[in-house]
Amino acid sequence: MSYLLEDNKLFSGFSVLSEDGNIIAAQPADDGPFIENVEILDKLGTEPELVETAAPEGPRIMVVQRLASGLNQSNAYFLGELRGEEFRKIIEENLPPYSSAYIVDNKGSLKVRPVPEPTSDIPTNELIRLLKSNVKSLSYTGVSGETAIGTSFPIEHLSWNLIVETSRKQAFTPLSTFRNQLTAMTILLASLLLIPAIYLARTIIIPLEELSRTSRRIRRGEAGLEIPVRAGGELGELVSAFNSMSLSLKQSMEEIQAINSQLRVMTVTDPLTGMYNRRYIVDHLDRELKQSKRTNQPLSIIMADLDNFKNYNDRFGHIAGDEALKELGGLLAYSIRETDVVARYGGEEFLIFLNHTDKAGAIKAAEKLRLAVGERIFDLRGEKTRITISLGVSSSPEDGTSFDELVEAADKALYDAKDKGRNRVSAADPNGSTP
Repeated sequence: MSYLLEDNKLFSGFSVLSEDGNIIAAQPADDGPFIENVEILDKLGTEPELVETAAPEGPRIMVVQRLASGLNQSNAYFLGELRGEEFRKIIEENLPPYSSAYIVDNKGSLKVRPVPEPTSDIPTNELIRLLKSNVKSLSYTGVSGETAIGTSFPIEHLSWNLIVETSRKQAFTPLSTFRNQLTAMTILLASLLLIPAIYLARTIIIPLEELSRTSRRIRRGEAGLEIPVRAGGELGELVSAFNSMSLSLKQSMEEIQAINSQLRVMTVTDPLTGMYNRRYIVDHLDRELKQSKRTNQPLSIIMADLDNFKNYNDRFGHIAGDEALKELGGLLAYSIRETDVVARYGGEEFLIFLNHTDKAGAIKAAEKLRLAVGERIFDLRGEKTRITISLGVSSSPEDGTSFDELVEAADKALYDAKDKGRNRVSAADPNGSTP
């Protein structure tokens, strides 16, 4: 967890809690995040949840996820405490003028309170209608107590939505007032002189109509639209200001999308090796197993573990051990097919997914990986050395048709390879033994 926290600007700490809320491991060790109300943990599913808890120094915002358990083990929970100031700063810096923002789940329940502080309750019914509607912008009474235009931006992988409410009165009242005044003036002038009235219609009314049409399109979510500046004076300044507002809104939306993209990468990537992480491979393998059942195509997995990794850490140091894991991950990824996937499963363990591959093919692929690692000379802090790996193979459907069954079979085969001397490949046997 210290590697996750190093140079991390979004998170201030990480911890793992037991089922009853006790801290199992934490970073920083003396001030890791925790949750006093364990009833919150009981309500969590397997998807990440954003939880805000009270603390003497102010609210603490945490990403909490139930860790998948197996072999009759109790549940555990992973907590990542967001830096409240940084998190709110990101939202505040990307808000357009006269706007509020907050985060809800797909049922409209509040996850992060509004920025800035609200003056009214969250409009639950309108939010549900907004979240379920194909049109992602609606007009309703927002948290500022005024009529606002609410726009929903989905946050990938978390099943949450960022709601941005822009005050309709502040954004469009000056435009409506100015338009009404000029329309009345145009009618008066038209009664006096037709030609000036036509001229005014072309230079004032038409641009105002364009402003009105474009503003409606922006309310429907088409940010970044611009209107040609055909008029001079105050109307020209108004059109220029409108264009600037539209471009600013588009820029804010793009920055929010960029943040979403960064969050998506963080949730599926191992920070040490740069490989896919355990969460990604679990989701990926679940999808592929369902596809395999429909098409009756085999698939296999390989569990690979670096032999005597503790000895490398003791001899060369943990920094060199980390470098060895990085180089090993890159070598495994280089040695498999483009359609296969390798991920760091935990510690010095890697999981390789082989699509459309039976057990015989998986054993051959595992042996290829073992030889590739054994032939590589690793440079650990200036000293040349070799490392070895042990590998366990399991295949679907003979060794199991679920993620847990396949991983358990491959893990048993891996331990069999370790017991038989390491630096070897062992395959699961559906009859209960491992060759």
